[in-house]
Amino acid sequence: MGVRIQAHPNGQGLLVVTHYRGVRHRKYFSTARRKAAKAFADLMQTKIQLSKQTGEALRLAHPEQVVVTITHLLTDWLATAKIHTKPSTYRGYARAVHTQLLPAFGSLPIDALKREHVKRFIAQKAEEPVGGASRAERGTTVKTKARWTIQSYLVPLKAAFNAAMDDGLVTINPVANFGKLLRDKTDVRLKMSPLTFEEAHAVVAGAKQHAPVLFPMILVSLRCGLRLGEALGLHWGDVDFRGKFLQIARAVVLGELTTPKSHLLRRIDLSEETAAVLRAIKETRELDAAMHGRELAPWVFLSPEGKPWEERNVRRTWYRLLNRLGLRRVRWHDLRHSFITHLITTGADIKYVQTVAGHSSPMVTLNTYSHLLPNRNQGSMNKLDAACRDAGNEAESATLAPHAAVVGESPTDKLLV
Repeated sequence: MGVRIQAHPNGQGLLVVTHYRGVRHRKYFSTARRKAAKAFADLMQTKIQLSKQTGEALRLAHPEQVVVTITHLLTDWLATAKIHTKPSTYRGYARAVHTQLLPAFGSLPIDALKREHVKRFIAQKAEEPVGGASRAERGTTVKTKARWTIQSYLVPLKAAFNAAMDDGLVTINPVANFGKLLRDKTDVRLKMSPLTFEEAHAVVAGAKQHAPVLFPMILVSLRCGLRLGEALGLHWGDVDFRGKFLQIARAVVLGELTTPKSHLLRRIDLSEETAAVLRAIKETRELDAAMHGRELAPWVFLSPEGKPWEERNVRRTWYRLLNRLGLRRVRWHDLRHSFITHLITTGADIKYVQTVAGHSSPMVTLNTYSHLLPNRNQGSMNKLDAACRDAGNEAESATLAPHAAVVGESPTDKLLV
């Protein structure tokens, strides 16, 4: 790590090689400009020392190059992200870049962005009302932005600076290590509202009677833990009636077909009731298709118009059903939480739960749902009581032991001896 002057590999000219924080940059000088090379090397060494002391980014680019601004950096990064991310994810990144990051940082050169800029941005957004200032002016209740929302704004900027480090444009990422400021202290479990077994039964029975078109999707979501996008993307080819399982291979997010959240296929076993309901639906659809001389639609769940459901219509019908049944207003996603909760409380193996839920690891499942695990440790607490009680009894017995031999003797008896 540092700066050195070396001969060019072709034997003609000099190279000033700067190596700092895993990034290497080379600048060419002709042999006749040896003094200029030495002066440049001294300058870079000074900049490195200053960067170490202040923590500011050091740009290892040619000083005569066009200054790269954060606008240039984010624009180039978005072009790459569009290729490697889901359409829905890309739209979120692009929205954050154009509505939040460019107005705040766009004109800055990439080596001018400091951690202080990012801290001020976080503080400003933390006080910014959801829905804009007009809502506050109307005197209505003002809700400020959640920390995870602010964190989502900074994801593109952090990733773009990581790419800039790989390209040798900067040596540090000023957007890194803000976890403590952005960590949401609200327990994620407080956001979950799983249905009880009684509520789940009421929802299934009520949907069958009052929302028969949505009933199959509710049942499968409650018995298989599908995310809404995964349910919308389910095809008949994903249902194995012989093996009694589903294969989750795709999802529909914001109207676009994409991969599941984990990007991995997963298999979910079907209960007898769920398999029977799906089989009956398929047989009815096949008969209807044959009568009208058309092929069977690939989608498992269809709207009343016979087309794939739209997310907003599913949620609208869901909330109407809850209101009609007089049940508490829980999100559609809570059907998934209910599925996982019910599995755990009925004693399912945590590895199995992780697999069918599509979590990245059992630790994710445990961290989110460990409070629901059956309490097998109450006996350990009772053992503490027993251990302390036994120790006390032993101590009391030891205290009484020396007097046991003289019980019943009088002082006169002792004198006679």
